[in-house]
Amino acid sequence: MRACWGAKAITSKKKVGFVGHTEATCSYIEHQLVEFLGQYVDVATWCLSYTQVPSYDFESADIFVCSNQTVLALVNNRLPPGKPVLTANRIISTEYLDKLFDLEPISRVLIVGTAEETVNNTIEILNNIGFRHFDYIRYHPGVLGVLPPDVEIAITTGLSHLVPRQIKRIIDLGGKGLDLSTFGELLKYLDVPMTLLNDISHFYLEAIVNNTLRIRNIGKVNETLKRRLEVILDTVDEAIVAVDASSNIMVFNPTAEKLLGIVMEEAIGRNIVDVVQGFNLTECLKTGTGFRHRVLNIYDNHYVVNASVIVGDENVVLGVVAIFRPVQEVQEIETQVRRELRKKGNIAKYTFNNIVGRSEELTRAISLARKFAQTDLTILLEGESGTGKEVFAQSIHNASSRRKGSFVAVNFAAIPNNLVESELFGYEDGAFTGAKKGGKPGLFEEAHTGTMFLDEIASASLDVQQRLLRVLEEREVRRVGSGCVVPVDVRIIAAANQNLEELVRKGTFRYDLFYRLCTLPVNIPPVRQRTEDILLLVDYFAEKYYRRQLHLSSELAAFLENYAWPGNVREIQNTVRYLCSLISREQVAQVDNLPLYLIRNNEIPADHFYGLSKSQAKSPIIDLQASSMVCMLLTEISKETLAGGGIGWYGLLKRLEGKVSISESIMKRWLKRLNNMGYTTAGTTRQGTRITPKGLEFLELQNTTVKHS
Repeated sequence: MRACWGAKAITSKKKVGFVGHTEATCSYIEHQLVEFLGQYVDVATWCLSYTQVPSYDFESADIFVCSNQTVLALVNNRLPPGKPVLTANRIISTEYLDKLFDLEPISRVLIVGTAEETVNNTIEILNNIGFRHFDYIRYHPGVLGVLPPDVEIAITTGLSHLVPRQIKRIIDLGGKGLDLSTFGELLKYLDVPMTLLNDISHFYLEAIVNNTLRIRNIGKVNETLKRRLEVILDTVDEAIVAVDASSNIMVFNPTAEKLLGIVMEEAIGRNIVDVVQGFNLTECLKTGTGFRHRVLNIYDNHYVVNASVIVGDENVVLGVVAIFRPVQEVQEIETQVRRELRKKGNIAKYTFNNIVGRSEELTRAISLARKFAQTDLTILLEGESGTGKEVFAQSIHNASSRRKGSFVAVNFAAIPNNLVESELFGYEDGAFTGAKKGGKPGLFEEAHTGTMFLDEIASASLDVQQRLLRVLEEREVRRVGSGCVVPVDVRIIAAANQNLEELVRKGTFRYDLFYRLCTLPVNIPPVRQRTEDILLLVDYFAEKYYRRQLHLSSELAAFLENYAWPGNVREIQNTVRYLCSLISREQVAQVDNLPLYLIRNNEIPADHFYGLSKSQAKSPIIDLQASSMVCMLLTEISKETLAGGGIGWYGLLKRLEGKVSISESIMKRWLKRLNNMGYTTAGTTRQGTRITPKGLEFLELQNTTVKHS
C-alpha cells in the first residue's frame, strides 16, 4: 500500500463515520479511508454484528457512510439529524480475480453476502467485468429454502464465515472497497480538493495494470484471464499505454487508440518509440523512477502524462505504465478546482450597490470605478484605512468580465516578509524546510482568469516589489525553487493607504512598479470629506447588523457629523455597534452615550453641540455665531476679499498660527459650514474663499456687540 496523498497535515480534521454489517467490512473500509484520506479525516466505525448501539465517538462524526441501503434502513433513525449520510457504491479488488479463472465455464456458484442487497451487488459487479457465464445462486443469512446439492463452490467478499458448512470450496475475493463515485461525494462534503480524486483513480488504474503485467510476466494465468483484465482496461476513459522492460507495448487500450490515433493491433508488441513518435520511456526503465504531470507534444497535440514504474521481486523493473490526458481535460479539472476555491472564500461578495453614500466625492469615485471595471487594466485604489478599498475592489471585480473567476485578496501588512513570496508565487516540493510534499500553487495561480487584490501594497518589500513587477510585465509566475514559469491571466487591483509618490521619493517603493500600478487611479474619499454620508452610514449599519433604527438626539447627530472620523467607515460601523449594544430600541442616544475616546479625540468641544434644536442639528448656526472662531475666520477672509482676492484653507492656517491650534481637517470643515450658512463663497480652482455681504453683516454685528459689552 502507498502513503496518504494530499496537502499538508490538517490540525483540525473532519470525522467520517462508517457503518457496516461485519467487522471485516468495517475494517477494510476504515483502512481504505485512512489510506487515501488519512491526512484530512479521522475514521470511526460501527459494526452492527457487534452492537446495535453506536459509540459516542461514532456519533460525533461530520458525515456518515453506510455500506449499503439495507444498513442505512437499519440505522437511519439512530444517526444524528442534520448531518450528511451517503450510501456507498462498492467495487471488488482486482487482486484476487485470477481465482475465478480456474473455474469451469457455466459452473454453479453460491454468492454469499450479509443481505440480499450485498449479494445482488456482488453479482452485478462480476457481470460487469465479464463473468457472465456462471450460474449464480444467492445466499445470505435468513434466506429460505434448501441449497441445491450440486453446488460445491461459494464466492464471497471477505465473508467466509457466512458460507454454509457443506460448501467444499470457498473463493474469497476480499473486502469490497468504495468506488470512485463514493470517494467523489466524500471529497465534496469534506471540502477536500477534488484533484485528490485523480490520485485515487490513478491508484486503481495502476493496481489493474500492475496485476495485468505481473500475471503476464510470471505466466500464472491463461489467455482467458488476459482477456478478462483487458475488459476492465477497455472500460476506463483514460488512455493507458504499458510497456515491458524492453519498451515493447503490452497494453494499449481503446481510449489510447482513439486519443492518439493509432490502431491497437499495430501497436501491441512493437517498441513504443516506433509507435508513438516523441515519446520515450527508456529513462524510466533505466532509473526505475516515473514522472507526474509532464506536458508532452505528441503529433502536434499537447497531453499531460503520468508514468509509473512496475517493480517486481527484488526491485526488478518489469515495465512502465503511462496515462495520457489531453491538456483540455486537465484545464476542465482546473476549472473544477477553481470552483472549489470559490467555495472556500475566494469570491467577491460586494457590488457597487453595497457602497453607501450620495456625496459628490463618493459618487465621483464610484463613477470612475464603474468605468474602469469595463477594462482589463491595472487599478490603484488610494484611500485612508477604513474607507472601503476592498469593497471597491470586489465591486470592480463583480462589474467586470472576470466576475465568474476567483477574487483573491492578499494583505501585505498581514503576511510576514519571509512568507510573502511562497504565498504569492507558490513553491516546489522541497523548496525549503517545512514545504508541503508535492509543492503548492501560489495565490496568483489561484486567481488565474480572475482578479488579484493587492492590499496595502506599500508594505511589500523591495524584493517582492521586483517580482510583482515581473508578473505584471510578463504575466507569468515562477514558483519558489522552480526553474519553470507558469502563465497566469490575472487582473490586478492594488490598494494603498499611504502616499506612494512620497514613498517613491524616499526610495522605499519602486518607481517602475508605481507607474505600472497607477494606470487607472481611483481616490476613495475619507468620511470627513463627505459629511452628508455620515448619518446615512449610521442608519445603514444599524439596519444591517441589528435590524433596527438608531434614534439620535439632535446634539448627537451634530456631533457625529462634525467628528473627524480618523477610522473612517470602519470607525462609524464600530460606533453604531457600540450604541446599539448600549441603547434600547425605544431610547434616544445622547452624546454622553458615545465611547469616551470619541469625545476625547474630537477637536470641537462636546458642549458646543448641546442646546441645538433638531432642525439646527445639521446646520448649527447658533453655535457658530457664539464662537469666536467664526469671527477670527471671517476677519481674515474679509481682509483678502476687500483687497480683491480670496484665501484658501492653507493660507488661513498660516494666518492663525500662534492664535489658535487647529488641524487641516477641522479648518476645512469650518470653511464648509461657513459656506453652507451663506457667510462665504468658495471659488473654483485656486480663487479661494471670499466673504459675502451676509458674512460682513454678521461680522459687523459681532464687533458692535463686543464694543458695547
